Amino acid sequence: DRLLQNNAPLEARIFHQRDPLGCDAVTVVAKLTWELDRAGKASLAVPPVPIRPSSERTSGAAKSSIRYPHDRPPMKPGTDVIMVANAYVADDQRLASVDVGLRIETGTTTLHKQVRVFGPRVFMRSAGGAKPGPGQPVLTTPIQYELAEGGADPDNPDFIDDTNLSGTGCRKDKSKLVGEEAYRIEPLGGTKPAGFGVISPIWSARKAFRGTKDQAYYKERHPIPPATAGRSAPPGRHRATRAGCSSATKCVLAPTATRARHCPSA
Repeated sequence: DRLLQNNAPLEARIFHQRDPLGCDAVTVVAKLTWELDRAGKASLAVPPVPIRPSSERTSGAAKSSIRYPHDRPPMKPGTDVIMVANAYVADDQRLASVDVGLRIETGTTTLHKQVRVFGPRVFMRSAGGAKPGPGQPVLTTPIQYELAEGGADPDNPDFIDDTNLSGTGCRKDKSKLVGEEAYRIEPLGGTKPAGFGVISPIWSARKAFRGTKDQAYYKERHPIPPATAGRSAPPGRHRATRAGCSSATKCVLAPTATRARHCPSA
């Protein structure tokens, strides 16, 4: 950091790492934080969010999802859109489920994703073994992958749902789910995992961009890691532009509400 002179109103830091060819390199990371008021007006955040050298987990659990990603990723071919949010309903409402969404306007493209949030519920017996039963009224619910479908079968370690290893409801024998707490967040017209947050590098949607360790890799590239696109947002929320940055938003979502934000061109 002693080599970096920063006169701009943003956080900046130098990281030492290897480039895609395996050569020593330094990367300058600059981070600008904005705040949105209820009217959608943007202003610089005071104080700004510091640069994170490592990812922040949702909890201390071994398979906890990532709440905020680190800020030293490899080169990205575009912008990841990530949202950390809670879904809620008014105190005078008793709803079994609510739909919430995120929409980003780029000027030429609309990035849009919705999920349905249920109140606490358990699995009940069904023809297929088990299915989520009716939910209690929705409480303030964090939109996190632990409450979405996924996870691993505790009785069969090799039986996993690698779209969301932090989730719940993954069982080879579905009948064993009866009576257990069911997932409360489901995708609407989209792909798994259900949520707006960061996906882990070992989950299938992101693992697909990590490169392949085949015979050609060991002959031509090893021990340099395979080439990676560096994406961290869920499917459907990656904007292909010249920019190499991430956009993270923290907010509260009301039922059927969608926060719209114009994303300027790079």
